[in-house]
Amino acid sequence: MSTIPGACKSRFWIPVTTNANSDKDSNARELSDDSTRLSFTVMSYNILCQKLVRRDLFKYASKNSLRMKPRRERMLKELKYWDADIMCLQEVGTEEWQLVLGPQCKRANYDSHMYQSLSKSHGVCISWKKDRFHLVDQAYLAMDRSMKVCDEALNTDNVALIVVLRPDLADPAEDAKSDTGGAGGKNHCPGIIVSSTHLFWHPTACYQRLQQQIALMTAVQSLQQKYPGYPVISCGDYNTTPDDAGYDLLTKHRPVALNEWQLDNLLPVYFGNEKRNESEKKENLAEESSAQPSSNDTLSYASMATAGTDAETNETLRKRRKLEEEERVAEEQLEKDVKRVQTLVSTFQGDFAPMRSCYGTYADLDPSYKTDKWAGEPIYTNYTAWKGTLDYIFYTPGMGLDVREIMSLPAERLMKPEGTPDSILDQDLYKFCMQQAVLEHYPDVYVEYGFVNRDTTARFNQRSFDWMRARIDSLSEIIATEDDIEYLRSTCSYLSDDYLQFLSKYRFDPSTEVFCSLDKERSALDLTIKGKWSQVILYEIPLLSLISEAYFKFVDRDWNYDGQYEKTIEKGNRLAQAGCNFAEFGTRRRRNFRTQDIVMAALLSIRKDSPGRLTGSSNVYLARKYGVPPIGTVGHEWTMAIAALEGTYKNGNSLALRKWNKTFKGNLGIALTDTFGTKAFFANFDYDLASKYDGVRHDSGDPTSFTVAVCDHYKSLGIDPKTKVIVFSDGLYPGSAISIKKHADQCGIKCAFGIGTNFTNDFTCASAPLIQSKAANIVIKLFRCNAKYCIKLSDVASKHTGNANELERAQSELLNAGLLAM
Repeated sequence: MSTIPGACKSRFWIPVTTNANSDKDSNARELSDDSTRLSFTVMSYNILCQKLVRRDLFKYASKNSLRMKPRRERMLKELKYWDADIMCLQEVGTEEWQLVLGPQCKRANYDSHMYQSLSKSHGVCISWKKDRFHLVDQAYLAMDRSMKVCDEALNTDNVALIVVLRPDLADPAEDAKSDTGGAGGKNHCPGIIVSSTHLFWHPTACYQRLQQQIALMTAVQSLQQKYPGYPVISCGDYNTTPDDAGYDLLTKHRPVALNEWQLDNLLPVYFGNEKRNESEKKENLAEESSAQPSSNDTLSYASMATAGTDAETNETLRKRRKLEEEERVAEEQLEKDVKRVQTLVSTFQGDFAPMRSCYGTYADLDPSYKTDKWAGEPIYTNYTAWKGTLDYIFYTPGMGLDVREIMSLPAERLMKPEGTPDSILDQDLYKFCMQQAVLEHYPDVYVEYGFVNRDTTARFNQRSFDWMRARIDSLSEIIATEDDIEYLRSTCSYLSDDYLQFLSKYRFDPSTEVFCSLDKERSALDLTIKGKWSQVILYEIPLLSLISEAYFKFVDRDWNYDGQYEKTIEKGNRLAQAGCNFAEFGTRRRRNFRTQDIVMAALLSIRKDSPGRLTGSSNVYLARKYGVPPIGTVGHEWTMAIAALEGTYKNGNSLALRKWNKTFKGNLGIALTDTFGTKAFFANFDYDLASKYDGVRHDSGDPTSFTVAVCDHYKSLGIDPKTKVIVFSDGLYPGSAISIKKHADQCGIKCAFGIGTNFTNDFTCASAPLIQSKAANIVIKLFRCNAKYCIKLSDVASKHTGNANELERAQSELLNAGLLAM
């Protein structure tokens, strides 16, 4: 059995009946279920001519994937796999057709016709299986100035191709071929009329597209009169959304009541640079010249003032008259345009019967494709920077055609880019929170961050470095949009207006702030970040995610996405059924954006079945997308920097906790315990702070003994542990989280879990599915602030970070104070 192309793996046939359409034609013939039915499949596909491939529309794609050869290979595999009986293609490049697609169709037993405008390098095509249909007639439609619609010449340059096909029914077994989807009818039906078109592209050109639709329908109608009883299948890229007037006129019962917005959009839009009338130019130049005094004039101050007043009065009068004339001309033109629109609309309604869209009820069959913009049609068939529905398969109802199955559209989680984050919100929440606190308390502190690869066996190559460097540079293009700021304002009330104003103007400047190089001898990545703390604090998360992606894109490629969605659902179900409340924390070590998006899509289904268990995501972008709370509080660097700046490790936790509470006033009240070891933390975590904070976060060391220690500490302060919570986030997987939950329940304290790597970096080797693909073990840590070393003394020695001499000095200070566990 042949391998299923990647683009086809997630797609499947969806059963559908004509009855699902609310506007079913009452004259439609009932079709029997006997073996005389003719079944066939129809495909419509805008394959995007290679000359029209623009890098800026597909920023998430690699350069190689957009090149002609790999695109062509994938396309041919896809067309071969679907094996449609009739293919309607649009934007077919001339050279691509002559050299590749045409010969390939011929080898695959298709007959084909292709038609293009003389002014374009691409056109439309219809291909049909020679053993199923034969050509009876054809028509070529050039929608240019040589064609008139309602006595008005077209000013577009699009084309349409129409063929008349008759089924070959010589083989009785062929008549009884089992239904594989598509349209079917009685086998005595003499034939079908099929069209393929690509209408004018400009978003505001609704008038021109309606003209083109009339031209196409007129040509089809002419063939219907020549071949009575032949139903029509009209395929193509109509560049028309389902809320446009053109769609309603094509599909709704007469009379169609268009709304004011649709009618306004139908008013003609004029394209091109229209030159001003030469006489108007000369007249204006003469007027401008007359308004200037001659160089020979000698004027007193008084006469200059008088002349100026007269000139001003004359100029004002001239401008007013000109404005009145322009308004009169505009009103006359509007009146003419309204009549032109009325003529087109009445022609369409009077001359053509409505058609039906094969995907007109898709959103009812697959609710994930629903949108508030329109009913029935899917939310998109085009997925680039602009997303919407433009492509259709229409057919004439009531003429023996019956849609049995339609092919599912790719899930949005599979369409998501895998490359550079392009939103300021593709970031962990706690970095925004810390940026606000830094701006309030330490706005002018200068810092340095350093990258640490804890796995010395993980090497980088030149391709991974070049790819990563280019994407780091592109971070400078990211801005906070008005929608981003409004989302943060409405969702994160603890973020101040002053901070959101700062963020709205924030820009990454990697050319002066990020310094990276590849040590070719060691195949090691060296990376540092330098700048004002308030400016460079947001780099950590996007850089870590890009480094991880570069490694798994160019170095360790022995993995794939197989089963990731299902694996996440299984993990989520285990956690939910055990009563665990958990959040997704996987941005920093995800293999790419797509992996995290798959995880969130899967967890959302768990959330529906087990409400309250999925508490949110650390990634603000995905939290907004999936309608869950963004989750996060503070990172180690806050306490590390304050201890260094204030010159004290034994009181570092106390200072950091109090400054944080001052900024957020009781919000974001989860205290991080292991910056300088849990013992030092408890010494600073007095009754005042323990009362103000909702709980603590565990990030290193044994979780069982930690739970006991936390409960004992609260009790020693006279605080009931049942009123507090522990958030566990250290290397968790479902089994360990469930065990921790049971122990916390026994100790009488609430718990929650932040799971990162086990969600977004849990893969097996593609070549050996029983072997685990090793996750990246990388961090970016604060190294210095105002030239002072910053260190971290974890409860686990392997997680210590910072300058060796400074680590030793901190240990000595804490040991002398009796605050270092030995």
